[in-house]
Amino acid sequence: MLMKVKIYVTISIFILLFSCGWLLNQKEKREFYQPVLDQETLEILQINNELEAEITRK
Repeated sequence: MLMKVKIYVTISIFILLFSCGWLLNQKEKREFYQPVLDQETLEILQINNELEAEITRK
């Protein structure tokens, strides 16, 4: 009987802590991607064999 009470208390504490953490996470939801429109856009160019040979010579 005492073992069942310990298991119930342990599970209850875990659920309480987990749900509090989840609620705090939802309350302070942040966006990790913030597009910056003022910076220059980098252009990706394909390197052909001639350009690659010139770069390696330098």
